[in-house]
Amino acid sequence: MATIKGEVPEELEKEFRKVIAEKYGLKKGNISLALKNAIEEWIAKQKRILEMKNNYNAEIIENLRGKYPEQYIVIDSNYKVVAAFKTIEDLYKSPTLSSETRIIAPKNIVKFDHTKRRQLGWYMKRKKVVS
Repeated sequence: MATIKGEVPEELEKEFRKVIAEKYGLKKGNISLALKNAIEEWIAKQKRILEMKNNYNAEIIENLRGKYPEQYIVIDSNYKVVAAFKTIEDLYKSPTLSSETRIIAPKNIVKFDHTKRRQLGWYMKRKKVVS
C-alpha cells in the first residue's frame, strides 16, 4: 500500500467524512476505501475524456485528409488549415512552418513492400578441428 498526502478545504473534508459515514458506516478503513474508490473513478473519467479527445482529433484529421487528398497539410493549434502542398519539398520551402504549426502527412506516405521475404538471424561458420 502507498500513502498519498495532500490538503483539501476543511468544508470538503467534513462533507467527505459525512458521506463516508452515511454510505459505509463508521468502521476503520472506510476513509481509505472511499479514497481508493474516488481515485479509481477519477482516473477512469480522465481516461474516457482523453479517449474522446483523441477520437475527436483523429476524426478532424481524417476529414482534413478527405478535403486535401494526397497532400501535406499544415495546420495551426486550432486545426485551421494554414497551407497544403503536393510534395514534401514544396512543404519545406514554405515559410508557413513554425513551432505553432503541425504537419499532417498523406495516408499513403509510407509505402512498404510486405511481400519480400528476408532471411533473419545469425550466420555461423564452424572452425575446422585439427587433430
